[in-house]
Amino acid sequence: PTITTYTEDEYVRDTQIAMTGQGTHGEFVQLYINGIYWGLYNMVERPDDGFGDAYFNASGDDYFSISQDGVQSGDDTRWDYMMNTLVNEDMSVSANYSQMQKYLNVTEYADYIIGQWFDGVSDWPNNNFWAGGDATKDQPFQFFSWDGEYMMDSSYPFSTPPNGPWVNPDFTPQATETSAAIVKLWNALKKSPDFMAMFANEVYKNTANNGPLTDANALARW
Repeated sequence: PTITTYTEDEYVRDTQIAMTGQGTHGEFVQLYINGIYWGLYNMVERPDDGFGDAYFNASGDDYFSISQDGVQSGDDTRWDYMMNTLVNEDMSVSANYSQMQKYLNVTEYADYIIGQWFDGVSDWPNNNFWAGGDATKDQPFQFFSWDGEYMMDSSYPFSTPPNGPWVNPDFTPQATETSAAIVKLWNALKKSPDFMAMFANEVYKNTANNGPLTDANALARW
């Protein structure tokens, strides 16, 4: 699109890495095929079972991964339980929140949400996401930023696009789209005082005291 730049997708992923130390890495390459120049490409890791093997020492299909297109690898039993049963429990009850922490890395999830809001990603959350974890090790699931070229200055899919950081409308009480996995988790977790206190601490940690989302560091990363 004429309203975007070629660095936005990479910037969204780099922002997650700057915040959490984890995420999909990419770089820009000049591509030639049989001596014919095909242009500049953004080569990126895909957070599937190969990613699980490289970063979490997961073996083959032991690593479960899912994207907006459905399950990409592994056994979905733990994911289905989290999304179809556990997410419906009252997270204001500490025992339920404690159980959720066994299935979801809640701090990483908070940072993921904060990063996406900061970047103003609008073609999300019911699109353009990955999540995964080693099912055999009961690794709590983590979300990974993906395909963030609609960032801050784009006009899709909202008629009034973000011109900077925002709280995505799907996360507000007035939201009409509540079926996305990321939003379902948010609507459950926001009832937990412990989660919301941690979320506020993560906002402060990232936006103050030379954090990765302060103006200087955000601009330097760009």
